[in-house]
Amino acid sequence: MGHTGTRLLSYFGERVIASYNSPLNGRIDVSWVSGRKVLNSPDSNYSFGTLHNVFRKALEAEALKIIELSPVLILGLGAGSVSHILHKEWKYEVGITGVEKDALVLQAGREHFGLEENPLLEVIRADAMDYVGSCSTQFGLVVVDLFIGRMVPPQFETELFWSRLSRLVKRPGMVMFNKMVFDEQTRLQSAQLQEVARKSFEKVTVRRIRGPVENHVLIGEHLKD
Repeated sequence: MGHTGTRLLSYFGERVIASYNSPLNGRIDVSWVSGRKVLNSPDSNYSFGTLHNVFRKALEAEALKIIELSPVLILGLGAGSVSHILHKEWKYEVGITGVEKDALVLQAGREHFGLEENPLLEVIRADAMDYVGSCSTQFGLVVVDLFIGRMVPPQFETELFWSRLSRLVKRPGMVMFNKMVFDEQTRLQSAQLQEVARKSFEKVTVRRIRGPVENHVLIGEHLKD
């Protein structure tokens, strides 16, 4: 079946066109869903589906600040949703460094979503905790989208990670941290995470974006001196 036929049929149900068995994330699928090509794990969207919509809304809400912030760091690049929004949808010619640990996620991005390095996008395969511990560059905007399935690995909700993150953010500058909230435990974790963030950033707010689940995009800011 051709590309057009598969896309049309995706309005009646998900059409998987490629699968990868990742040691880190388990099975990940490239699928057509409602006319859009997406990257999914068995229980969540990794790129270009509901996640794309979450970051569209979060970034648009802070757009007046973001267009003054550069460069950009994305921890959890995935197949390139956030870089696509900034470079392709916004036409914002900002330098982006994208960090992604899973080689198969990067492979899926290159093979199916046009993810490729260019003068404005540097792709680094690395663990996010290791990267923030060794990086000496500062960024105007840091986007954190680190998941295994629907859960943020616990090391990224610690004071250690947030203190390292704070050191990488310029003044003025901003971090946007995505967390899915779908039960009382994750709701409590989100509240606790806000307290952790307040130890490293002067201003902390939360943008709640409702969809199939609720996403809390936590925004930490270093204010201008």
